[in-house]
Order: sequence, then C-alpha cells, then structure tokens
Amino acid sequence: MSGNKVNVRQIRLLAGRYAAGELHACIRQAIDTGSNACLAIADQAEGISLLSMAGFVRARMEQDDVSISRALRILGQRMRSLSAVP
Repeated sequence: MSGNKVNVRQIRLLAGRYAAGELHACIRQAIDTGSNACLAIADQAEGISLLSMAGFVRARMEQDDVSISRALRILGQRMRSLSAVP
C-alpha cells in the first residue's frame, strides 16, 4: 500500500471471492508460512493488511447482511476514525 493509499479494488475483489473464514485462514497461513492461497503478493505485510481489510468487509457482509459497497463504507469510516485519534 504505497503511502497511505488503500487498494479498494483489491479489497472488493477479495471480499467478493472469499468467505470471512477463508480470508482468516489465509491471514493465518501468511503469518505462519509467508505466503497464502488467497493473494499472491511479494510484500507480505501489505498482503496481510489487504487480507485483513477484506476479512473485515466480508464479515460485515455476512454478519450484518449488507452490500459490499456498504461494508466498504463502514471500513472507511473506521479507518478515518482511527487516523483522527492523536
């Protein structure tokens, strides 16, 4: 994630393709082995970050029964609220 830019397209793609449990398993795999089955990316820190955000989005979709667009807005709101804390 170059700078502070979030790859929303990649998050949307991952959240649409995988269930929350699958994304969680890929995060665990990336932490344990350095690679994962969900996302091929050289920078593992960036990969884990993307998988985590996609997992959050997918979990909102599954738990709150909201669209992917709404879940992405919720993620954005949470991220903005975290960056506003001094």
